[in-house]
Amino acid sequence: METSVIPQHNKIGVLFSGGADSSLMLYQISKTHPNSELYLYVGSRLDDGQYHLDNVDKILNELKISNIKAYAIYTFKDRAEGKAKRDKLRKKFAEFHNLDCYINGFTRNPFRVSWRRIRRNTQSKTRKSSYN
Repeated sequence: METSVIPQHNKIGVLFSGGADSSLMLYQISKTHPNSELYLYVGSRLDDGQYHLDNVDKILNELKISNIKAYAIYTFKDRAEGKAKRDKLRKKFAEFHNLDCYINGFTRNPFRVSWRRIRRNTQSKTRKSSYN
C-alpha cells in the first residue's frame, strides 16, 4: 500500500469502519506516520451491515496502535440520515480536534449483476475467438 503520498501531519483524521480496507489503511498509516496523532471517525447505519461496529474495539485492541488519541462513533438510522448529517459531523469532529486532514480507505464493491455480466461477456468473446 502506497502511503508516501500522504504528507506527514500532526493530526490525522481517519474515516474508519472496522472493515478490512479501513483496518489495513489504519495499520499502515500508524506505521508510516508514527509521530502523527490519529483521530478515528466511525460512522454506522442501522439499516446496513456494511459497517463493522462489532469489530471496531476488537481491531483496535488487536492492532495495538499507540498513536490513536480519540475516536467517535456516530450511528444513523439509515442511508438518508447518514448522508444528511455526515458532512456536518465530520467537519465538527475535525474542528474539535483541530485535524490537519482526513484519510479514508473507502472502496465500493461492484454489484453481483455486474460481475455476471462481465463474466458472460468475457466467455462470449472467448468462445467466438476460439472458433477463429
